[in-house]
Amino acid sequence: MSCRKALEQYIKATNTHVFENVKELLDPDAVYWFSDQTCSGFEEIQRYFENAWKQIENEVYSASNVSWITETDEQAVCLYTYEWEGLYQGESIQGSGRATNVFVKDESGSWKLKHEHLSSLPKL
Repeated sequence: MSCRKALEQYIKATNTHVFENVKELLDPDAVYWFSDQTCSGFEEIQRYFENAWKQIENEVYSASNVSWITETDEQAVCLYTYEWEGLYQGESIQGSGRATNVFVKDESGSWKLKHEHLSSLPKL
């Protein structure tokens, strides 16, 4: 599997709203920088994801304008615009922002997400 396919699988797994599907694609030492919190390791990341899925029902997450800024045999970094939509307290809601993802290849040769940084889009 390529790093590009790993990103596709990560987004697909996120949209299942089942953390075990996401966990399969994460490095054990993964670190997330969300706009409101930093999460390290599976337990913290799982709590954050599951809370978000409870807050935004039927959330659909997607990526556009993906740019791979580094690709080697062992690591890859991409930038993209993320979009999400779902229901918050029964009302339709959506948002977007910037993402940076760092993938590393593990001992078995599989690509794993090591770091994700999400932030707001710059104000115009």
